[in-house]
Amino acid sequence: MSQSRFAIVPTAAIMDTSLTDTQMRVLMVLATFSDRDNKSFPKQTTIAEACNMVRETVNRALKVLAGKGYVRVVQRWREDGSQMSNAYTVLLDSDVTLESQGCDAGITGGVTPGDHTGCDRKGSHQEDTQLNTPNEAQRVREVFEFYNQTAERVGWVVHSKLTDALRKPLNARIEDYGADRVKQFIEALTELEWTYRGFRDKPDFRASLTYITRPRTFAEHFDKLVTSKPKPDLLSGVDEVDRQWPLDLEGAFNALERELINGATRPDWIGGRYGYPIDPRCPDAEYPAGLYALFPKIQKRDAVS
Repeated sequence: MSQSRFAIVPTAAIMDTSLTDTQMRVLMVLATFSDRDNKSFPKQTTIAEACNMVRETVNRALKVLAGKGYVRVVQRWREDGSQMSNAYTVLLDSDVTLESQGCDAGITGGVTPGDHTGCDRKGSHQEDTQLNTPNEAQRVREVFEFYNQTAERVGWVVHSKLTDALRKPLNARIEDYGADRVKQFIEALTELEWTYRGFRDKPDFRASLTYITRPRTFAEHFDKLVTSKPKPDLLSGVDEVDRQWPLDLEGAFNALERELINGATRPDWIGGRYGYPIDPRCPDAEYPAGLYALFPKIQKRDAVS
């Protein structure tokens, strides 16, 4: 399936501040597949590959775009009853009708060609309920409260209010990954010591919802913390998630080994939240042998100078 070198999208979509970056990206990619009649027939996996996102995210974005009247989706079926890829039509301003807008003609005045704002805001709440559904607001609030509870437990930044600056990126990540996955990611980040201990050059750093919901944070950590298949234990073959030692302790060993690799001879290490001795190479420390197998740079010493 060939793509054009340019794309035509509805002006109203460009001006629609309620569209997330993900939804706008899907619309623009879909437009690149469109023919002269603004129609195309790509598989969702094809759109996902072009957008560099998973198919489920594309599916959710398409539902929103169809609900807002920017895209018409028609299912197609073969003669044997099997389903083909959908037919998509990017609806430009001149294509807007009551039906494409999802408006109730009994409540809302007519939508004329070229007018994408035909819903009467004074006489109808359809636009409000369409753009800010209760489910969407509830999901954002639920994840926000989950983050704050986690932050209080771990020592991250606690936000007193769900501001617009926090709401927009949080909602975008929920659109991309789903509320449950975002909460799973937040919980997984608690096992990374730097999120509550800071860095060597930034010891006062603490994770915040602003930091966590950055696209870069998800790009760097989501797959390895949430979606990646657990690595087998080098000794027992058991998945990492089934190990007996705390993940926080493993993270501390990892941090110490990085410092050793970078040339530190006696790096400071406080042992995480579990009260372990200052130096994991201490002969009095009862650390599982598997930890030393995972981090060969760290060796037990007979004495700590």
